[in-house]
Amino acid sequence: MKFKDTKFWKTYPMYDHIVNDSSMRSTVDSIILWKLLQQYQFKNFLEIGVYQGLTTGLMFESTPDAIITGIDIKNRLSLFYKNYSEYTNQFTFFNQPSQSFDFNNSMYDFILIDGNHRYQEAKTDIFNCLPCLNSAGILAIDDYKMEGVANAIQDLYNLKTDWVPFLRSEQIEYWHHRGYHRDDFLDSLFNDPISKFIFIRNEIDNNKNIICVAKTVAMLTDQTEYFNMALTHYNI
Repeated sequence: MKFKDTKFWKTYPMYDHIVNDSSMRSTVDSIILWKLLQQYQFKNFLEIGVYQGLTTGLMFESTPDAIITGIDIKNRLSLFYKNYSEYTNQFTFFNQPSQSFDFNNSMYDFILIDGNHRYQEAKTDIFNCLPCLNSAGILAIDDYKMEGVANAIQDLYNLKTDWVPFLRSEQIEYWHHRGYHRDDFLDSLFNDPISKFIFIRNEIDNNKNIICVAKTVAMLTDQTEYFNMALTHYNI
């Protein structure tokens, strides 16, 4: 399936907007997440901060066999249940603060943290989730540039664990185990048709980690009609 043909993209305008006609999951973040999950086909997902379920739907479309656990203090999932009714038996929702969630020795292949962005809450989410992540899994931290989240991430750096960042898009920073290589996937981004309108480059962060960075011009994030034109032109 092409990204432009997904329910995610076709129903994108129905969800709340954050900048002009861009929804809660920006265009660049969406397509990077789509390609990443299609590549690895993880099974067990945890999503902290579900909101309207826009990203939840994208996870299911990229990984149809996924089992997803979602946590949010608000229950605003009417659009998700309408657009993705076929996945409701694979989705379990907890309407509560993520900091009080009982992991009960659960293990996940992919965790997306997009909950409370204050420092202490973001730190608690990160530190609670990491022991529940499979060694071959991926931790995705949303809004990594925001002060509270950035400070929580710095605390993770300071622990000097074997978990390191390897990929960044506009909103999301992705971490994996140092011993797990994703060179084939990262290299593929440089040759993918999305590289015609999304800038893919390698950067070295302050901790000497090499991180693949995906960014684009604001027009393609803020005005989805132009992003859609790029998707159509390159048949993505």
